[in-house]
Amino acid sequence: MATTGEARPDRRAFLRGAAALAAGALAGVGGCAARGGQAGAAQAGAAPATGPRLFPAPDLSDAMVAAMRAGIRPYRSGRVRVECERRDNLLVIHNYGHGGAGVTLSWGCAAEALRLVRGHAPAEEPVAVLGAGVVGLTAACELLGAGRRVRVYARDTLDGTTSWLAGAQWAPSLVSRGSPPGDPGFFDRVLRGSHARFATLADHGDWGVARRPNFVCGDGGGGLRHIPSDLGGTPEPLARLPIAGLQVPGGVVRTMLVEPPVFLPRLVHEVRTLGGEIVPRTFESFDDLRGLRERVVVNCLGLGARAIVADPRLTGVRGQVVLLRPQNLPYLLSHGDGYMFPRRDAVVLGGTVERGVENPTPDPAACRRILASHRRFFAGAATA
Repeated sequence: MATTGEARPDRRAFLRGAAALAAGALAGVGGCAARGGQAGAAQAGAAPATGPRLFPAPDLSDAMVAAMRAGIRPYRSGRVRVECERRDNLLVIHNYGHGGAGVTLSWGCAAEALRLVRGHAPAEEPVAVLGAGVVGLTAACELLGAGRRVRVYARDTLDGTTSWLAGAQWAPSLVSRGSPPGDPGFFDRVLRGSHARFATLADHGDWGVARRPNFVCGDGGGGLRHIPSDLGGTPEPLARLPIAGLQVPGGVVRTMLVEPPVFLPRLVHEVRTLGGEIVPRTFESFDDLRGLRERVVVNCLGLGARAIVADPRLTGVRGQVVLLRPQNLPYLLSHGDGYMFPRRDAVVLGGTVERGVENPTPDPAACRRILASHRRFFAGAATA
């Protein structure tokens, strides 16, 4: 998946071009991204909401259950932390605390990390990136695309990261949307920059990024409410959700689905192709940073950031998911008791938020409740 045969003569040029498009969005052409999102949804198989076509309903039978998983989101109260710290002879750029929006904010925060590196370190200075989840890998790609020498240090393989378990819908879900003092536009800037980059990737090869309609019912889709209206965040009302068997009103939001089992390997491929290294390493304390060859460090360790920096704002929030066998369902669904994100490898059912719980072992009872809540929704919505 990561080694497609499309022509990509200059990856740095592509990354720079994508970054330029993101900058253009920040300069006031965000409406173009919103219009492109609606057109892309139609290309992906999403019929107009007012048309006669009905999307198929999922098969929620026991025979379709493939696995149950749990992931720990690195939530930081107040705001995501993207800022510099000088300690001893090290320059540390922190980039963590994205909660349930690590994928959503990844490119925008990577651009901020690059800006800080450029502003505080000479161009010839090599950079260490800690962590190979989506935040670390996008930061590495951004730095490499700008011509920096980068080595990524990671404890986990891709499928051992929280990013691998993400849904992952593009929406700022379960994240503090504050900004640093003196920079009130920080969150909006990273959100829009990230949206522009993902919109570009949706149109460039197989990155595992696709535009999708999210059909919303009741009080579902909390994160969708925080997408700016010009990026498609205002729901289009529907007299009836266009899913076979359902008889309930709702709305549709045009957003994007990012599939980690495709997107993350593609990022790894880009890092290596651009000359970056990925090496195994564990960090137990700040002292471990002193042994690195690099004097510039970008900290993308998520919850693991607590090993090198004391941050009482950072805590884990567990989310349980049920993975169903793949089904051809080209839409997302958010209802009051959970969400359904169909990917090519699985249909992801979720909806739990367990603050302060950091045990990654899935709770079978909670997973059964997730499955039961979706069955109740489809049974109840069919008779409403």
